Amino acid sequence: KEFRERIGLQKSAQNRMKERRQQAVRARRYYEDYHVQLRAKLMRARTREER
Repeated sequence: KEFRERIGLQKSAQNRMKERRQQAVRARRYYEDYHVQLRAKLMRARTREER
């Protein structure tokens, strides 16, 4: 019984770690997309001003 409980705890801890890592990746991807869109918008504004 204790052995099974220990395995369950390890699995839940691993799942928690995986979830946290996925959240970090998702946040970074979202931030990078936002950054790229912002830079594109700034570039468009600059080219419009130059004309």
